[in-house]
Amino acid sequence: MTETDTYKIRPAARILRTIGQDLIKDIHAAIIELVKNSYDADANNSRITLEYNQLKKILSVTVSDDGHGMSLKTITDVWLVPATSNKKDKKFSPKGRAFQGRKGIGRYAVGILGSTMVMEAVDTSLNKSTIILDFDEIEKSEFLADVDVLIENTKGNNTGVRIEATTANIDVEYVISVWNNKQLEKLKLELQKLQSPIAKNKNDEFNIYLEFINFPKCTKDCHKKFLQRKIEYFSTKEIIKPLPIIDFYDYRVYGVVDSTGYAKLFYENQNLNIKPIEINQKIELDEDSSYCGHIEIDLRVFDRDPEAITDLLNRGLKEYKVGKIEARKILDSVYGVGVYRGGFRIRPYGDKNYDWLDLDKRRVQNPSYNIGMNQIVGFVSIENEEQSNLQEKSARDGLSENANYHGLIKICNDILMNQLQKRRFDFRQQTNRGRKTVRIEDSLDSLFDLSTLKNNVREKLAKEGVSKTVSTSISNMIDIEKKSKSKDLENIKHTIAIYQGQVTLGKLTDVLLHEGRKSLRYINEQIQRLLNTKKKRTI
Repeated sequence: MTETDTYKIRPAARILRTIGQDLIKDIHAAIIELVKNSYDADANNSRITLEYNQLKKILSVTVSDDGHGMSLKTITDVWLVPATSNKKDKKFSPKGRAFQGRKGIGRYAVGILGSTMVMEAVDTSLNKSTIILDFDEIEKSEFLADVDVLIENTKGNNTGVRIEATTANIDVEYVISVWNNKQLEKLKLELQKLQSPIAKNKNDEFNIYLEFINFPKCTKDCHKKFLQRKIEYFSTKEIIKPLPIIDFYDYRVYGVVDSTGYAKLFYENQNLNIKPIEINQKIELDEDSSYCGHIEIDLRVFDRDPEAITDLLNRGLKEYKVGKIEARKILDSVYGVGVYRGGFRIRPYGDKNYDWLDLDKRRVQNPSYNIGMNQIVGFVSIENEEQSNLQEKSARDGLSENANYHGLIKICNDILMNQLQKRRFDFRQQTNRGRKTVRIEDSLDSLFDLSTLKNNVREKLAKEGVSKTVSTSISNMIDIEKKSKSKDLENIKHTIAIYQGQVTLGKLTDVLLHEGRKSLRYINEQIQRLLNTKKKRTI
């Protein structure tokens, strides 16, 4: 006899660690998730504070805001419910902001920032709820339902949420290994790139502040342990502002693409004092791609040759006391094409090591024509998931690669290649910018040509009153020297011709090997199959 019964799925307590610390990419992503929650709470200001207590050896990371806060009911019914659909169902905040977080797990990213979390939430009625989570203790429990969460209720002063993640018994060496100079710079850069300049609403203010209190900083290279490191402690506070360099581009194409692929764009060249050129086109997609709703696009391209860097400084960057070397370093830190939703960047799009448009792959094939990834700063703004069908992965590592995602790539590349690259190339060709091709034979002829020297000597001797006989004698000596060198010139040209022939042969061989490898492999595999078939039939 078969007996049946019903059972319940019981999440293990460690699931909070999985969806928080293990699922979130890194410490920067964790902080950004909390900042996005501040935005969703209609805050005008979000404050990030990193502090280290030397005496108690406590590291704390705090994210606070002045939003509408959370009531006790919201905390118990929403915040403490992993993967809740609350934001997905509502879609917009009371102020009308499109929710950034919709998976219901981003708040648990705090687990990667510290072992203990204290959250203080004050709602619009000034009721204050304080909740403490010890992630190490939670992980010791078998099931999530076994974890008791204590919430203290008091009266507060101002609405908002303050989340503090702390780690105790942590020495300064460990702090600077996690938050080394490079990581601190990356945090600031991630925050600078978080908000899109093309989607920013002037009537809806949202500011991000970054503060350090008694925070350790290594004055020497923290990665080279053989160096005697000197640690200093610093305290600073600043408002995060976008990098000014994005306004000093050489070329730019920007505009909108509607849900049917019709694009209304504008092209600018800041090297020319002319009005933007209006472009209207229909972008066609192949059968493997689909349109992805309304798109706003802004692609800014920078030339990186010495002449272009000088122009970049003259456009206004030098006002920030930046030189050529610093300008290149800034470009190296900000390049990339970011994808934004609701004004906030979706990681990793826009990271300099994530070439999702395959720019560098194309540039290798034709470097003088194609634009490389380190030459572009781009902003692509997309609609919500329902309208675009561009779905963000739960791990916060990009968008799901469906037909709409491939359509987004096709649209961006079509605009870049057909509307910006071609115009840029034509301009650089007409103005003789960039790489200049010089024939080696011409350089050698110029090197061995003594005509200019002969004329200069003759004029100098005439000004000094040297007799014509002596002047002619010296000119003849130069002619003799030139004639004696002509044989050397011919030998050098002959040697270069031999080497050029060998290089050409090498290139041809490389092409033959590259193109023939696939066919040869196919023939080789078929021969082996035929031999195996013959052997089986013989048996």
